[in-house]
Amino acid sequence: MVKHSPKKDRKKEEKRDEKKEVKDSSFKGFLKKRAPLYGVILTAFVIFLIPELTGGSINDHLGTLEGQEGQALEILKNYDGPNNEGLKLVDALGEQLGTAYSDEKIFDHDETTSKLVVGLKSGEDSVYDISWSFTTYRETIDYLWSVNIVSGEVTPQNDAAKKVVEIVDYYD
Repeated sequence: MVKHSPKKDRKKEEKRDEKKEVKDSSFKGFLKKRAPLYGVILTAFVIFLIPELTGGSINDHLGTLEGQEGQALEILKNYDGPNNEGLKLVDALGEQLGTAYSDEKIFDHDETTSKLVVGLKSGEDSVYDISWSFTTYRETIDYLWSVNIVSGEVTPQNDAAKKVVEIVDYYD
C-alpha cells in the first residue's frame, strides 16, 4: 500500500491550478491582442453585408393581395412571355428600374413610393386592371396592365407597361 502525503497532493493541485491560470491568462491575452481586429470585422459585417441581405426590392413595392385581385397580381408578376420561359415580368421591371437608377438603391430610397391599384375591369368577369405608380425623387412612372385570370393573358395598357412586356416577350 502506497501512502500519499498531504503536502504532495497540495503541491500537485497547486501546479494544476497554476497551469489552468496560465492557460486562462494566455487565452485572455490572445483575445485582448485581437479584440480590435474582431471589432473591425464585426462592424464591417454589420455595415456592409447586412443591408445587402435585407435591402428593399421591387416585390416590397408591389406587395401582395388576397382573393382574385391577388391572383391577378401574381399572374402579372410571374408572367414570363408567350412561350412561358425566361424572364418574369417582375424581374424585368426590377432590372429596368435598377438600370435607370444604377448608382443608387432606388427601392430603399426615402423618397421612393409606389401605389398599386387592382380592380375588376368594367363589363368583364375575369379581367382585372392593374395600375402601379412608381414615384422617385426624380419622376413618377405609371404602369397599366390588364390581366385575364382565366387565360393568364397580360396586356399592357400604356407605353411604360408595353416596354416591360416587350422585354419579357423577346427575352432569350
